[in-house]
Amino acid sequence: MSPEQSVGERDLDGRSDLYSLGSVLYEMLGGEPPYVGSTAQAIIAKRFMEPVPRITTLRETVPPAVEAALNRVLAKAPADRFATAAEFTDALAALTPLSPVRMAITEPPGPSIAVLPFANMSADPEDEYFADGITEEIINALAQVPGLKVAARASCFAFKGKREDLRVIAEKLGVGRVLAGAVRKARPRVRTTAQTAPAPAGTSAKRVRVHDVSRGDLEHEANRNDTVILKSSDQSPRLPTYHFAHAVDDHLMRVTLVIRGEEWISSVPLHLQLYEALGFEPMPSAHIPPLSKTISGGKSELSTRSDPSAPVDFSNPPGSPRKAVPADRRAPALTRPHRHPTPSPCGRASRRPGRR
Repeated sequence: MSPEQSVGERDLDGRSDLYSLGSVLYEMLGGEPPYVGSTAQAIIAKRFMEPVPRITTLRETVPPAVEAALNRVLAKAPADRFATAAEFTDALAALTPLSPVRMAITEPPGPSIAVLPFANMSADPEDEYFADGITEEIINALAQVPGLKVAARASCFAFKGKREDLRVIAEKLGVGRVLAGAVRKARPRVRTTAQTAPAPAGTSAKRVRVHDVSRGDLEHEANRNDTVILKSSDQSPRLPTYHFAHAVDDHLMRVTLVIRGEEWISSVPLHLQLYEALGFEPMPSAHIPPLSKTISGGKSELSTRSDPSAPVDFSNPPGSPRKAVPADRRAPALTRPHRHPTPSPCGRASRRPGRR
């Protein structure tokens, strides 16, 4: 919500919506809104009294020119902002030229490891989530070790429940060692066991280097697995799988930039392989952090599927002032389209009919 909208001004124009658009872009790049506070009043006060926080303090890779564009679109006075959404998008396009993606495969030096999903040895099948959680925590902890290459979670979990020799798995994943284990819960105690196995001599993990518009240069484990491109079905035609449809749709729709959540970074090597196999020109991508909310003691990821505070209805209960709902909560990702149609950011400030 723009500063002028938060104080109830009636003469609002598209520059108020541009402020909301800039706030959403700021959160997409930095992982949190420009201003945070324990109450709505505290956030509104910061918008009037404090300058726009530097986006580079949250993400160092954001170009200075992009930061300048955000500072302008989030200016307190409407006259200091971009006049139209087209000016804002033109400025961003000019500041961040999208160059074609090129894939480079390198052989990484140093040690590497893969952590297989820990087996659940408890009688309660619900403890399966607990075992998976331990596996993910180990992967995250090892990923912080300097010089250690850790196989991606998706690649490791592809071997869940499969009885294969650990050395064979290490060779398939292209790592030097494999860690496997089991978890048994006998409340209130938890017992874990683990073992490692080396890969056959000469095994090395290939890596893919790509440029991400949001994150800069990235390096990720190359795809080593076969990919199913058509779903199994007795009827014709058979439907494509997600990754195959993703590559074809991007090409046919002439997509110039793919914006996705950071949890999809591990699929980039596979998509690049599909582009190359189909003879398509790969397009740039930007992987953004998830939206988060402030909670007691820290932050929590905002889930549009299960979080009760995600829908607009949560912030606009019956009888509440219409202008108390932040405009950036009206984004399509958080709105139920059949109930709250999202207006164009180029038009006037949004008005919900039927509310007084």
